[in-house]
Amino acid sequence: ERITGAPDRATLTAALKAEIDRDGLSALRWGERLARDGRSDEVRIESAWHAAFGRAPRADEVALARAFLADERAAAGAEVEPVVRESAAFAALAHVLFASKEFIYLR
Repeated sequence: ERITGAPDRATLTAALKAEIDRDGLSALRWGERLARDGRSDEVRIESAWHAAFGRAPRADEVALARAFLADERAAAGAEVEPVVRESAAFAALAHVLFASKEFIYLR
């Protein structure tokens, strides 16, 4: 379910908007939650897409997200604690999703 309005109004999926309103959800907190999830990257990516856009990711989006996460993990370095590295990678992905046109605007 999407919140609708004039085409120039911002829109979020109803569930994520409610969570942002209720908890002040930030990309960092969402990234931490996704990192703690423990499921495969593909499942967490799918979960993020459903929460942000109300749809499953396309195959090319999954591939791009997986490559993005790998790059973020590599940039953090091996000396960083795995949970911190995962949280940072998924927080960065959350920032990308929050900044996307699909997340912000009606189609």
